[in-house]
Amino acid sequence: MIKVTTATEIRELDHSATELFNIPSLILMENAAIGVVNFISDLSNEKSISNVLILCGHGNNGGDGFAIARHLVNRGYNVCVALIGNPEKISGDAKINFEIIQKISDAEDNLKIYINPKSLNRIREIFYGPFDLIVDAMLGTGLNSEIREPYLSAIKWANDYKAIKLAVDIPTGLSSDNGKILGLAFNADYTLTMGLPKVGLLINDGPKVCGKVEIVDISYPYSLSNSDKIKKHLIEEIDIYERLPKRPFDAHKYSVGKVFAIAGSAGLTGAAKMSCEAALRSGCGGVLLLTTQKLLSVYAKSLKEVMTYPLKNNNGNYFLENDFDEIKSKVDWADVLMIGPGLGQNEETLKFLRRLLLTYPEKKKVIDADGLNLLSYFIDDKKLSLKNSILTPHLGEFS
Repeated sequence: MIKVTTATEIRELDHSATELFNIPSLILMENAAIGVVNFISDLSNEKSISNVLILCGHGNNGGDGFAIARHLVNRGYNVCVALIGNPEKISGDAKINFEIIQKISDAEDNLKIYINPKSLNRIREIFYGPFDLIVDAMLGTGLNSEIREPYLSAIKWANDYKAIKLAVDIPTGLSSDNGKILGLAFNADYTLTMGLPKVGLLINDGPKVCGKVEIVDISYPYSLSNSDKIKKHLIEEIDIYERLPKRPFDAHKYSVGKVFAIAGSAGLTGAAKMSCEAALRSGCGGVLLLTTQKLLSVYAKSLKEVMTYPLKNNNGNYFLENDFDEIKSKVDWADVLMIGPGLGQNEETLKFLRRLLLTYPEKKKVIDADGLNLLSYFIDDKKLSLKNSILTPHLGEFS
């Protein structure tokens, strides 16, 4: 698992790196820039990148952009830096890097600097050709209010420009804490986030505007980047893989999980089929699907490994309350009940489900889709226990 931070937590991490470990903040900025430039160099092996526009603010995110510009120039790229902000507010590490590139621009033809250009259109082909890459280094993680001018116009212009787009740390206009767009956000193809991923990259609007997210190692000490003070984690694929049960060599289908699927109704059989096949794919040994006599032929034509149990006295389109007595032996047979996909919301099915859940409070269950919709009608029943249940709502069902 990887630690995931808020804006406040990453600021405290930077501060601790300097105060506790004597790592100058300028080194952290330099490490960030080198990580971004190495990524761009690797990307250049796949895509044609010669002309680069870097949109910079006057804060530390802009400081990253100034340092990125210096390294790109040294590697032979044509770089244009557009300062979108107040040059008088540039200070600290950002000011050091800005003054460096000002000196370099006097000596090198492949670096141009424009301070608050009235129109970005004036520099769109400054190197006798369009920009291949636009780097967003405007506002970073500190943004906590709606985007205003001149950044608003710069974002609109960049989003309309046909080029590869890369955000430094987080796309400008995106809240690093809640992933919501604050008016307008830079639409990145790639986001290179520094040290640790930010919460906002992963939730709400974040995935829409971040593109592919890469983490740049800026050399935080291990004890800082893995501090218990940072409570949020991103679960990785390896975390799941390491926790999957290992099957013994003599395993068979009934020893690795038996699932009784109570799903499907007329017009909604696809949901039942897909969920049963997904259960098998995830590793369940045996999956038994409850069905009416009328729907049996639908399943028989398409399900190869899933077993079916057709109700003897139900030739209808959905499950009835009276079907409950017939399925008790199958419920006892199963290790887990899968309830809901395509179940429908008929009143008879509601009565059927209510009896099932009240009768088998200890049975392990996964309740989804229409199972949740029906459950909402008797969720306040004092006899109901969901302690052995996993509920899997989408946003609409959750609300």
